[in-house]
Amino acid sequence: MAHTLEGKVALILGGTRGIGGAISRRLAADGASVAMLYRSRSGEAEALAGEIGAEAIPADVADPAALLAAIDGVIARHGRIDILVNNAGTAIVGPLEDYPPDAFDRVFAVNVR
Repeated sequence: MAHTLEGKVALILGGTRGIGGAISRRLAADGASVAMLYRSRSGEAEALAGEIGAEAIPADVADPAALLAAIDGVIARHGRIDILVNNAGTAIVGPLEDYPPDAFDRVFAVNVR
């Protein structure tokens, strides 16, 4: 039985590189309309969007207003979101006591909040 996502709208947070990029590629290959959020490396994001026929949207998921604006934009353009993948993540490598408080807050905001 063939699986198809034709007519489905997918929003991938952190969807332009690594695992998120692979998820975006697969969903697009299976027929979904894909919108990918990214925070940096706009050239890479736009290149992937062009390659797979997706939409690349700049948004910092740690900023609630930016995230809501991106979600609202996808809904305005596509009417809904059928598939949501929260693949955004960040980390700082090193001992916890060496984390500046603002860095810890950012990691928590992206990965948990």
